[in-house]
Amino acid sequence: MLFGEVGDANNFKRIVYLCASTLLGFLVSFVVYALVEFSQIKSGYMSTETFMGLSTQEDVLFLGSLIGFFVGRVWWRKIYIEKVWTRKKKNI
Repeated sequence: MLFGEVGDANNFKRIVYLCASTLLGFLVSFVVYALVEFSQIKSGYMSTETFMGLSTQEDVLFLGSLIGFFVGRVWWRKIYIEKVWTRKKKNI
């Protein structure tokens, strides 16, 4: 099962998968935000703009979590529902 067949798709596995992808999206957005902040501090540009009443940091982290969740849903469907890795490659 390690690199061969993927096990059955169950509800607990789906919840763990979606939580992990959401956490990964959050962490990636945190790194992106840190790089943007670092470049702004280095250039001397400081912004206090807000979007929808939230600070820029909250926006970026929320958006990263949301993107991570939806990416997790897409890959869950591809891996466990459609099983795209099992399709035979056609010879060209």
